[in-house]
Amino acid sequence: MSDMRYAVNVADMAYPDVAALASIALGPFVAKREVVSCGAAIDNMAVVLECDEKRAKALCEVLNMKGRKIRCYAEGPRGGWSRLKIETRKSVKETT
Repeated sequence: MSDMRYAVNVADMAYPDVAALASIALGPFVAKREVVSCGAAIDNMAVVLECDEKRAKALCEVLNMKGRKIRCYAEGPRGGWSRLKIETRKSVKETT
């Protein structure tokens, strides 16, 4: 597992159009249910993903494919959290 940890914003996963996908996709990767603060605002709480970097970034991409921006974070070397820039791939239907 990578030394770097990743997390997904809890408030963003509460939207009805992503809640089911988030619970199915993230369920196996949040067994400890560790929640961290990624900023001063109340909606900046995030659940830590228990997987490697490649899988964490892929999960964030999948969650962002629904159209709503789901905030994902990476923990820095000094323990602070910064927001990831997720670039989603366009679906086949959008590119043709």
